[in-house]
Amino acid sequence: MRLRHEPSGYRRPTRRGNQPHRPMHISEICRLHDGRHFHAATPIFRFSAGPVSNPAGPQRGTAPHLRPQSARQLSAHLSERRHRRRRQVRDQGGGFVRPPGWFGLAGHQFGRELAGLDVLHRHASERWMMTALSITEAQIFTALGGVLTGFGMVASDGSAVPVIRGQVNRVPQPTSPDHVVMWPLMRTRLATNVDTVIDAHFTGGITSNVLTVAALLTGSPAIGQKLYAPGITAGCTILTQITGTPGGTGTYSVSSTANVASTTIYCGSLFLEQDTEFTAQIDVHGPASADNIARISTIWRDQACVDLFTANGGFVCPLYHSDPRQLPFENAENQVEERWSIDLAMQVNPVITLPMQFAGTLVAATPIPVATVSP
Repeated sequence: MRLRHEPSGYRRPTRRGNQPHRPMHISEICRLHDGRHFHAATPIFRFSAGPVSNPAGPQRGTAPHLRPQSARQLSAHLSERRHRRRRQVRDQGGGFVRPPGWFGLAGHQFGRELAGLDVLHRHASERWMMTALSITEAQIFTALGGVLTGFGMVASDGSAVPVIRGQVNRVPQPTSPDHVVMWPLMRTRLATNVDTVIDAHFTGGITSNVLTVAALLTGSPAIGQKLYAPGITAGCTILTQITGTPGGTGTYSVSSTANVASTTIYCGSLFLEQDTEFTAQIDVHGPASADNIARISTIWRDQACVDLFTANGGFVCPLYHSDPRQLPFENAENQVEERWSIDLAMQVNPVITLPMQFAGTLVAATPIPVATVSP
């Protein structure tokens, strides 16, 4: 099997007669990074930086040379490179790190575009700001679990049915044959964002990166808001609330800034609300699963379910459910267990809070001439 060495690109060997070798594009070369596009026994040639003498023509700068190895060896090698790159990103506090050798082709357009990603990512990190999310997925499943527990599901032995969250590592299956597992399935946007702008300012001071709010004047401070006042470092942001009424007077931890004596501090917010349909798959296991799935499908479409969600935070509203379906489950002992599954749709309206600066007074740097009009 012969291979033609060309510094301009990669050529793989042919398997039929004298068919011409097809040069691989740089995008195909980069797909080798996955290590999943080739069979384990297929000979693979990988790039590494280094000068190569080319008998067919003059050498053009730094060219790749080829070393055959199996796809399995290449996959292990690339996996180690990916982990090394992640460690570099972590140690450098973020940013794009180009893998050595893979994109180090001198003067190639694709390599120049990847080099530009480093600059774009760095500029984006300089504009980073904290955004607060009002309703998280963990809160949704906590409320849903409380509601399902309130449905009064009964195991075959007469005990209560445990409800757990699925897709969690190192959590064993409950010992009870009757149990319920909740899985996140889908998030569907229901409407365009609803934006609300609120200005806020209050009297307070900052000492050792702790903000003390003494009195509210307009609005209320919130996590993620940026603070504006003489002496406060630009970009100073509220991180968490330490003491006091939520969003009211009390103490808050803020990002690094100089100490500021008691004064009027300004902070505004832009609230982005996205009405969302959240769908969860509920798997009901055990000998009593058919009866328990009937309890869920009946109560979910009733006012009793709305009342249960109100008692569990009030930020989730049930909508509808799919038809229950029977899906046998094979356990770790290769035994078949009964399982019924149903998709529950509910509405949540999470709000993202963005900082926004307001102007209290406008000062003209240059006097504006007033036109005189003759009577």
